[in-house]
Amino acid sequence: MGTLLYLAQGIPQGLLFYAIPAWLAVNGQSAASIGAVVAAAALPWSLKFIMGGIVDRYTFLPMGRRRAWLIGAQVVIVITATLFALRNPSPEDMPVIIGFIFLLSCFTALQDVALDAMVIDLTPEAEIGQINGFMFGGKLVGIAMGSALTAYFLEHFNLPVAIAVTMVLFSIPAVSAILIRERPGERYLPWSKGTASKESIAVKPHSWWPLLRDSLRSILRRDPLFVIALSIIYGIHQGIFDASMPLFTANELGWGETRFSAMSGSVNIVLAILSLTVGGWATDRYGPGRLALISGICSALIMALLLFLDQFWQNDTLFTIWYVANRIVTILFYLCMLTLGMRVCEAHVAATTFTLIMASMAVGMAIGSGSLGWLEQIGGFYAMFFAASIIVLFSASMAIGLSHKASGPIQPKSQRKLKTATA
Repeated sequence: MGTLLYLAQGIPQGLLFYAIPAWLAVNGQSAASIGAVVAAAALPWSLKFIMGGIVDRYTFLPMGRRRAWLIGAQVVIVITATLFALRNPSPEDMPVIIGFIFLLSCFTALQDVALDAMVIDLTPEAEIGQINGFMFGGKLVGIAMGSALTAYFLEHFNLPVAIAVTMVLFSIPAVSAILIRERPGERYLPWSKGTASKESIAVKPHSWWPLLRDSLRSILRRDPLFVIALSIIYGIHQGIFDASMPLFTANELGWGETRFSAMSGSVNIVLAILSLTVGGWATDRYGPGRLALISGICSALIMALLLFLDQFWQNDTLFTIWYVANRIVTILFYLCMLTLGMRVCEAHVAATTFTLIMASMAVGMAIGSGSLGWLEQIGGFYAMFFAASIIVLFSASMAIGLSHKASGPIQPKSQRKLKTATA
């Protein structure tokens, strides 16, 4: 079920982070304008700490600690997208586009806050890596659908049709949120029969001070602080990468919005399969810290390689191979980052603490995408790719400072039982 809900979450993100930036690039918008759009999509995710505190503090317990927020966010996403489609701005109407993208991203981030906290609350620690692999695989499939299909309708029809298709795709998996319960005996909907569980009542904070105190105590430790630093720096890299790719393919390769979005969507399907089958298992088996360091170094080398192959920048085949290789290692890095973030959180304040960690990445993304205009002025794509390469390498180095408990591999059950018996 978590995979379906992450699938729903990825669909609007595909529209916001891939299809619309590609549409703007093809229609002649500048690097600064596209960077501003990606920054508007990323900025609400930096507010997830505030959202997490609200989700932890206020809830409708008969429906569970987080599910009411999850369903409410999904409803508002559909309403906001409908208003966006009715307004139907042109590519030149940047203030309207940025405003609606910001609002849509706010409620998509709220949905993510509630879902992540629910997963941390209900998932055994030894299974976090595997469940992340499944859920992130679902999210990648959603991004692929949201980017590729909506880009097709953007190119061949118009923005309202593309948004309508996005919302239809979003609604199908999102409905699963009303078919589950966090714990037995809870309500499916506000007007259904059911009562709050004893577990939820026992851990719900009844005032802001205990919530803030426990959240700060949980965050102000070595491992969470290192994960926050890693996330911010990685986010700057990802912001530069996400904002520069539609511009690069439009200006250097002459691709339309459909071609870039279709390629990135196809790559996301491959990455989803890898995440579902190998990613979560490898993260638990070898440890997210070690894999983050290795994948970060590989990503830096692959980014730097494009600088030395500038004479082949107009070669479609070479660029596609490079893009696939880079995405594979960066997705592995991101999956490790998710696992690290969940490992260092405490369940009773999971929404607040985990969202602070993930919000730090969004802050980095906003900084990275917002710097695109400046990077273009000082060195064009050379400056963008060089900066992304150095930054992801610096981010990977943060994994060295993590404790073995947070970053090491999960021991097989047989070894854990043996240790317990010996002790």
